[in-house]
Amino acid sequence: MDKILDVKNLSVNYGGILALKGVSLSIMNGTLVSIIGANGAGKSTLMKAISGLVKYRGTISYNGNEIKHLNTSSIVKSGIVSIPEGRQLFKTMSVKDNIMLGAYLRYRRKDEVQESYRWVCSLFPIINSRSEQIAGTLSGGEQQMIAIARGLMSKPKLLLLDEPSLGLAPLFIKSLFQTIELLKSEGITILLVEQNAKMALSIADYCYLLTTGNVTFEGKPSEIMNNEKIKEAYLG
Repeated sequence: MDKILDVKNLSVNYGGILALKGVSLSIMNGTLVSIIGANGAGKSTLMKAISGLVKYRGTISYNGNEIKHLNTSSIVKSGIVSIPEGRQLFKTMSVKDNIMLGAYLRYRRKDEVQESYRWVCSLFPIINSRSEQIAGTLSGGEQQMIAIARGLMSKPKLLLLDEPSLGLAPLFIKSLFQTIELLKSEGITILLVEQNAKMALSIADYCYLLTTGNVTFEGKPSEIMNNEKIKEAYLG
């Protein structure tokens, strides 16, 4: 199994604050890797660095090629797509228009775009019934589905999911994680940042624990579940 992402000695400064302190991790193609940790641990900063949204020291390689010189649009075009924390929909636009924005780099390939739209509609049936509804009138769980559908329109090979269950009702969380598992089964590699550590571990192949900008533990979910200190601190 090949590495799709390799992060080495990654550091990020916000002013005088060191948000990431030499983080290293790797993701194998076709796997689901979870990043867990408390608020302020650096999880979202890591996702932003991979997406090209913040400057960093160190190296990030995607399919063997360093991506530091690429802007965010080029990173998306290469196959790395981020679903940010907070969904960030255009709330005065329709559901369909929000979703179609995800295909902005592919707009000339109309047949492929329509095929992708049919695919996301099959994943999220709510899209068909709400396509003309204003996105801001949807519930939080419904908006999260639209945000993921929008990201999938870019045809990701590596999907970055940042706190997808944040603020959602338990019923939506269960459905969301079922969808994440389905996406993995369809061949999409996934990096999942999630505060709901139990749910994240339940579907992950591998996991990293971030603590104040450092990787303090890594291993298979079963190894984390059997570590009493980690269980007490992060799993209740």
